[in-house]
Amino acid sequence: MAGVTAAVGSLALLAFLVGGHFGFPAYLEIMEGTVLRHFELAATGQPIYTPPAPGFVAFAYNPLYYYAAIPLSWIFGVNLMALRALAILGMAGIAGVMFLAARRETQSDWWGLGAAGLFAAAYKAQDAYLDSAHADSSMLFCALAGSYLLSRRRTWAAIALLIAAFWCKQHGALFLIGGLAWIAWSEGPRRAWPLVALALAAGPALYLFAGPALFGSHFHFYTWETPRSWSQLDAESLTRLARLLARSYLIPAAAGVWLFARTWRSLSIWHVQLAMASASALMGALDPGSSDNVFAGWGLLLILWGVRGCHALPAGWGRAALLAAYLPLAYNPLDYRSGPEAAEVYAGFQTYLKGLPGSVAIPKFGHVPGVRLQPAAHWVAVIDLVRGPGRNERDSPVTKGLMSPPPDWLLMHNPLEPDPLLGYLAPHYELQADLGDRFRAIGNVPHRFDVVWPRYLYRLRAVGERTARDPHSASPDRGPAE
Repeated sequence: MAGVTAAVGSLALLAFLVGGHFGFPAYLEIMEGTVLRHFELAATGQPIYTPPAPGFVAFAYNPLYYYAAIPLSWIFGVNLMALRALAILGMAGIAGVMFLAARRETQSDWWGLGAAGLFAAAYKAQDAYLDSAHADSSMLFCALAGSYLLSRRRTWAAIALLIAAFWCKQHGALFLIGGLAWIAWSEGPRRAWPLVALALAAGPALYLFAGPALFGSHFHFYTWETPRSWSQLDAESLTRLARLLARSYLIPAAAGVWLFARTWRSLSIWHVQLAMASASALMGALDPGSSDNVFAGWGLLLILWGVRGCHALPAGWGRAALLAAYLPLAYNPLDYRSGPEAAEVYAGFQTYLKGLPGSVAIPKFGHVPGVRLQPAAHWVAVIDLVRGPGRNERDSPVTKGLMSPPPDWLLMHNPLEPDPLLGYLAPHYELQADLGDRFRAIGNVPHRFDVVWPRYLYRLRAVGERTARDPHSASPDRGPAE
């Protein structure tokens, strides 16, 4: 009974939080506004991956999520609710597949419910990303559902879903490779080659030869050239994974590894996909600038294996271990609740922006519907272009081009001077107002990086003031980036 209560309670709590987040007027995560801009371009038939410009810099993700949300725009409009609706459908799909997969492996509804409940309880461990306007839940649903269908020998539908996982987000390619390897091993090369041909045609071939024509001239620049410069292997990469494991998934990981070691001679799709999810997690850890959402797929496979491992233990011990697995995943739901005052505060925020004379930029929002921001390139998209081992993020000519012409007003989430990307602008601006908690109600929910809201308003100094402040500083007046 306690296990059912924990699972149902976790699912109900997640549903409550997600329901509150769905209509949140601002951004659950600071990138949502620019994801919305991608969606607007896709919905109106415009290319997404255009050359970097002060008005827009694309994110380094594959585009299927933006296009898959278009049918939902016929219901909700081209807005955040359509994007979040798709993300929430992905979350519901993940919970359903976790239940079905665990029930199939254990022959028990109770253990299936335990897998779905642990997924819901891991909301914080997944960095609270899966219901926001991001492709993560769509990619993970496609990867998990495709793998489940492979366990049922429904190979064509499975491969279609695994291809979709890749087109949602590049890490989905690992699950596609895992699925193809499993088919080749379990059914033989002769039966596998048509599926491999389909995957190659709809995956890498389409990506390489048609991507720029379909999605914009700089498609490969954003989705391949940019992210491959981020990785760095050091002790922190591995300790980051170890900390997450110890903090959130130690019990399911221990039970799952024990079962994996006992059953590896009877190879299944879940053996292969646990290896692929682990490779995906390692790739995410090699990028020090990534959020913990990059480990969500690893967490799902650890939970699934952990539930199966607990089931394989003597009945009393297994159920006790499953209940204990909920404890490290506990979090304070009040930290993730969207307050009823958010709509009023957001309306006041829009009015405040429209009342500022001259041009305004909010680097960590980039795009606010109904308000013209200039420049509108998002802080994350810009730093993605210039970050990586041995690269100078703070004094990059790329950044200076994308912040040109400098806006009359800068509204920052954090102080300007220590900012790793835009700190070079500090001599040219003066702090006009610290708005304190005025707009805190529209700050994002907790993630790996700090909870923030628009707070510090800076005014561009006159040319004479800038020279007097720092005669050696370069003028921010630069042309647009190439």
